[in-house]
Amino acid sequence: MYPVDMKRPNVLGYLTALFGLTVALHSPASWADVIHLHLETGISHQKVAVSTSIVEWEEWPMKEVSRGVYAIDFEEPTLPSVEYKFVVDGDWMLDPSNPHKTPDGGGGYNSVIRIKNFREDPLLSPSGATPPYRVTHLRVKDSEGSNRTITVMSPVNPIRESVTVYFQDGNDYLEQTGAHWLLANLSTKRNMPSFVGVFIPPRDRMREYGMDPAYADFVAKTVVPLVEKKFPGTGGDREHRALIGPSLGGLITLYTALRHPDVFRNAASQSGSLWFKEGELVKLLGRPVKDQAKVLNLFMDVGTYEPEEMMTFNRQGFTAAKKAGHSVIYTEYPSTHDWMSWRNRLQETLRYFFEVRNKAHVR
Repeated sequence: MYPVDMKRPNVLGYLTALFGLTVALHSPASWADVIHLHLETGISHQKVAVSTSIVEWEEWPMKEVSRGVYAIDFEEPTLPSVEYKFVVDGDWMLDPSNPHKTPDGGGGYNSVIRIKNFREDPLLSPSGATPPYRVTHLRVKDSEGSNRTITVMSPVNPIRESVTVYFQDGNDYLEQTGAHWLLANLSTKRNMPSFVGVFIPPRDRMREYGMDPAYADFVAKTVVPLVEKKFPGTGGDREHRALIGPSLGGLITLYTALRHPDVFRNAASQSGSLWFKEGELVKLLGRPVKDQAKVLNLFMDVGTYEPEEMMTFNRQGFTAAKKAGHSVIYTEYPSTHDWMSWRNRLQETLRYFFEVRNKAHVR
């Protein structure tokens, strides 16, 4: 969690000046609002801090703005609410100026703030205009000969050319995000294609997503051909396919696209764990691309409330990929490492991959 007056490096200016890179780093002024917290103790020179639910209850010191009055401003996160407590000379206390509280799970309470600017993406839920989609469960043997069930969501009556989005952590995207509703709703937009969603569950997540070449080959050489055989007119070339995943799923997404650029042109990493194996993927992203047919279209993002190493390695990965010749957009959001944040960034990601390209096909 970062106070708005806390000095952070001007990464946007640095990267733009050095490489001419496409990057969207939100500054405090670009957010709709900030959280302003203040506490009046009436006693000067106390040690006063605030601890919140945003980043594992870390304590951030508050500034004495007048005698016995302490204050701090925070960037408003993309969350529906924030829980917090003050810490005064080592003692925890609720905010006496805030009547709203919630159980803390330990027999006490936390003060809570509802984020007034938070909005769920409405396309993550069905509406009367959501077209019918067919759900198909495909049984497939993975690289080790084990059965795995993959869920495919496809439009019953596609009205435009189809693109296919392959989701790592597939069951979680189905259960935690409403991604299937997003695909259906986006398919009705005049400047978007029809979407097919392929949701791939891991079997041994840490091993498979830890840049396992056998797993990457399984996705590219087994899953993709099977889907396109079962669903004629789906995908068909690298331009019409996208691969996406969160955290370690973001790591394996980028690795798979780098290993199989002939299969995937578009790859999105949501808060990708690029720190894994001491940033080995950053080195792979930095290998110069000599063949234009292997240039990737990458979307990378990370939350400013995530651990510092997440931002550090994602910034390095973005810089390396761009310098190597890939097409990359990188964004930092005031968000945390969770599904609430990832699901509300999905629409932006899919529009980046497919909206502009399909404007020529608007009917």
